[in-house]
Amino acid sequence: LEFKATDASDLNSAICRDKVEYLEGEGAFTFNGRDSFVRLRRPVQDDFTLVFEFRTTSSTGQANCQWFGGCGLVDAESASVAAPVSRRPPRDEAADFGVSIGDGRLMFGIGGPDTTIVSERRYNDGCWHTVVARRRRDTGVFELIVDGMSQGRRLGSRDALAASEFVDIGRVQRGKNHFKGQLRRIFIFGRSLEDLESPFSHSPPPHLSALDPATCEQRDEDDGDDAAGAAVASTGVAGGEIQDKAEPMTLSCLNAFCRLAAAAGFQ
Repeated sequence: LEFKATDASDLNSAICRDKVEYLEGEGAFTFNGRDSFVRLRRPVQDDFTLVFEFRTTSSTGQANCQWFGGCGLVDAESASVAAPVSRRPPRDEAADFGVSIGDGRLMFGIGGPDTTIVSERRYNDGCWHTVVARRRRDTGVFELIVDGMSQGRRLGSRDALAASEFVDIGRVQRGKNHFKGQLRRIFIFGRSLEDLESPFSHSPPPHLSALDPATCEQRDEDDGDDAAGAAVASTGVAGGEIQDKAEPMTLSCLNAFCRLAAAAGFQ
């Protein structure tokens, strides 16, 4: 675990925190969509997994473009790149990454060359949603998962994504496209959690303290075939191409997340 933000004190390590309000009752950080953001020194560049929850009703930001055309959620687009809002010419593409939302659609992108996954549906419905964005450097494969459903996998750069010194939360890192809404339970792992779909399957999700390994293991035994009956979208890699396939959902991924949570000590 490289970074977590589950309460106000977790932002004490941030380089900058500007006009971000903390909602004690919901454990959420509120961003005003104009000038609020949090800045961290970038903790990852190779394998990583970003996990967070968000809620918004805003339709601002572009969609069906590169991720930096949307409003930044967790973003490390290189500030050294002078780029238009949603496209960069090939000569200006940089080894960077980010997750954003535009017109309600989630986007996860990798730079150099710029490649972005865009969610099929919109999530600006005022409900809490869980996002998992993960990347493996050795294969170049990265994936976006929202509420336990894969939005697709793409092949991207195998370079270290180190073009930006910082990660900004609540805006695109070059200082534009601010997010209006709430974020909470933000985690950055320095590895790709390959067995993680999503720890939550409903909105609002339970607090992580309710997801202890013993409880998860018991649910896995109790649910049996019922758990395997719920299908989620996942993908595989064959011959350098990304091929979609459907696999049954089990609770093994949830158990793995619980064990990681317990080991990291953020009950």
